[in-house]
Amino acid sequence: MAAPSGAASCEDFAEFQELLRVMRTIDDRIVHELNTTIPTASFVGKVDPGQTCKELYESLMDAHTSRERIIKNCISQTSAAVKTLKEEREKANEDAALLKQLRKEQTKLKLMQSELNVEEVVNDRSWKVLSHLMVMFSPKRQSCTGGVGLVPYEAEPLVISEKSSATMMTGGLSDTEPATPEVQQLVNQVKPQFEKRANMNCRVFTAIEYRTQVVAGTMYYIKVQVSDAEYVHLKVFESLPHENQGPSLVNFQTGKTRDDPLTYF
Repeated sequence: MAAPSGAASCEDFAEFQELLRVMRTIDDRIVHELNTTIPTASFVGKVDPGQTCKELYESLMDAHTSRERIIKNCISQTSAAVKTLKEEREKANEDAALLKQLRKEQTKLKLMQSELNVEEVVNDRSWKVLSHLMVMFSPKRQSCTGGVGLVPYEAEPLVISEKSSATMMTGGLSDTEPATPEVQQLVNQVKPQFEKRANMNCRVFTAIEYRTQVVAGTMYYIKVQVSDAEYVHLKVFESLPHENQGPSLVNFQTGKTRDDPLTYF
């Protein structure tokens, strides 16, 4: 199973995050692979579990290494850009455009750094799923990197749903909750950013429900009603309190309905 690959764009955070989302599909597919291809004793002669394990291991190692390299490369590039902008600002304290660009790059840097936390959660989940394969073969066990002598026994396949425990850990999405006054306040604060970027003028801008993602701060995924029948999904980043920065609109999706679920984007 080959891992998706591509060239990372470090300039646009939305493109950077979309690339990671696509590359992480291999970690979703391993759950399906494990539940459908690892045999119990009744089907031991039909599938080579050792080869399947080895292929999954190699695919995951390649995918995880590639993603980590991309994230760290973009962090390095953005850190250098922040450093350059800081040096330029020291020479031109009154340059408002320069300060705005500096804050934008600083926010992007924090978001990129938070993706390392997301990687840790995604990777940990995948390795736990793969490790279950080894439990299904006893008493002799082989490493996924090679070896012989897997002895199968009757065991139910491990099934991990989308609502796994990872959703409650750093980097995972929380359950969907009705919007609170605090969430509405966030929505009000980013409304000008949304209207400018979406080229819309919204008389209605009401938060309906939301999910959160714990990163280096908090990422909010918010469903917002903008007309009688039209909704949008906002992705809003709120930094840690001591950083004293307002919320930032990271991304958005238009053309949504009230029933469309809030998902990672």
